[in-house]
Amino acid sequence: MKAVAPKAPGVVKLGPFGPYNNAVWLFHHGPEAAVVEMPPYKEGRDAKPWLKVKKFLKKHGMTLKYALLSHIHMDHCLTMGQFRLAFPETTFVGHRSHLNSPLTWRLSRSVGMRPDEMFDEVYDGDIKLLELSGEPLLLIHCPKHSQTDQFVIFRGTAMTGDWFLGDLKDCNALVSPAEKIRSVERVQSWLGRLNYGVSRAFSGHGDCLYYDVDFHRLMEKSKVDHDF
Repeated sequence: MKAVAPKAPGVVKLGPFGPYNNAVWLFHHGPEAAVVEMPPYKEGRDAKPWLKVKKFLKKHGMTLKYALLSHIHMDHCLTMGQFRLAFPETTFVGHRSHLNSPLTWRLSRSVGMRPDEMFDEVYDGDIKLLELSGEPLLLIHCPKHSQTDQFVIFRGTAMTGDWFLGDLKDCNALVSPAEKIRSVERVQSWLGRLNYGVSRAFSGHGDCLYYDVDFHRLMEKSKVDHDF
């Protein structure tokens, strides 16, 4: 299994892993990196994802500063406990909805930890501002596919998890249409307030990669159910 480097600065894709073909993403700048997604894997076929991350970091002389998730669904976070144990010096950051998820509680018990030990930093508002060697790393809580959704944005690339981009619909009905629209507008508002441009949108699975995209237009289309 080889690392695949999409045409985006500071963004590397590892995988796919597991039965749902999930990616593990590494955002990096200088000697610091952040991992996004901690998926399941198949014994005997996949390398353990946390070991793949360790190998990449060692090869490139980087340290893992942050561990992040696009949302708390099993195919994106099942090995969070293993990552937690493998990277004890890394800061795990999540939204309050991540900590409160029943799945987080189950995963913590599987590795003998308390739920509040799974995250070092928990934010309650709309946004969390981080940085990798001085380069901004943005987390925006934006429920659309799930109540735990957050965009992870770095160097003009938005990691959008399992959002269905370009339409109000998603593959489930876990979030109301009104709340979905508020989430889209929240993303637009914060990017506008920060004067931050996004030109790429990558799905958490790595199967949908938008390059040179008009992100504002994509967000506008995501507020409309195009079946009506």
